[in-house]
Amino acid sequence: MTSSSPTLTTTTGKVAVIGATGGVGRFVVKHALKKGYAVVALARSKEKLLQVLGKDDFDRLESYARGSCDDMTKLEETISGADFVISCLGTPSGQEPVESGTKNVIATMKKVGVKNLAMISSCGVGDSVKQAKKNAKVFMYVVKPLFLSKLFQDLEEAEKVCKKENGLNIVRVRPPHLQDKPGKGTYQWVEPHVLKLPGGAVAAIPREDVALAMVELCDDTGTAFATSGDKGPSLFPMGS
Repeated sequence: MTSSSPTLTTTTGKVAVIGATGGVGRFVVKHALKKGYAVVALARSKEKLLQVLGKDDFDRLESYARGSCDDMTKLEETISGADFVISCLGTPSGQEPVESGTKNVIATMKKVGVKNLAMISSCGVGDSVKQAKKNAKVFMYVVKPLFLSKLFQDLEEAEKVCKKENGLNIVRVRPPHLQDKPGKGTYQWVEPHVLKLPGGAVAAIPREDVALAMVELCDDTGTAFATSGDKGPSLFPMGS
């Protein structure tokens, strides 16, 4: 059971996954395959991708490109012919810059004529800062400044890149604290100005549920947040 999703606008089914071996990216691949999408994955290591997906899911990939977002040739190979791009860039250390990767992804999308992008950001970025401070005090006042300041600065800049774009349909997905625990298969979209979370939801969500939400943006079954342009909804677990 999910709430209304900011659905991207197309009904065909090929998904390009950027950062396919990451904590969210690996689940994006698995959910997309389970839903019947053709999936093309970009990752630095074939061995790691095989390890995190398992042989069965790896063999179900339409194709795999070995490389990073610095390699425009590999990006074009991954994104060409896709209906959706799901970007899962970002590491806690900030060693893989999200801003530059996002710029390259968008440039490639424009070059090959792909319009739909979902990128992972975080609650606490942009106009969701007040929401995060209200509902995730320890995360915002302790974890973020001590351990994630570089990543959050990078996410801020990456979101600015998205907001400057015209002609693309972009959803900046903003989950709170990410949990390494099994997903529940539920989530809810919350507009960033909403300070009191519906149903008393907590500000933490399994990575697997974030991935599910990002894949379901590609479905045509939800009610659209908007049909085009740039959007930045927060993503929380369902409340009680």
